[in-house]
Amino acid sequence: IIGHASQRTGNLGAQRQDDVNRRVSLERATAVARALVGMGVQPILVQVAAAGDDQSLYAESTPAGEAGNRRAEVYLSQN
Repeated sequence: IIGHASQRTGNLGAQRQDDVNRRVSLERATAVARALVGMGVQPILVQVAAAGDDQSLYAESTPAGEAGNRRAEVYLSQN
């Protein structure tokens, strides 16, 4: 599970913005992981990572674009 964040974090410096977005994206991925474990997925099978705002999919010139970049991606493996 990879958590993502939008680029907008208010009036923060570049390094602080990166730190905040990494934390937020990790929290997002962890929340999804907890939900999956709560549904019966074995915890050992779940991995989480944080991408921050490094992998934006949408232009953030609109609220919908900003919201779309706040996401968690879940990848499944047979191994």
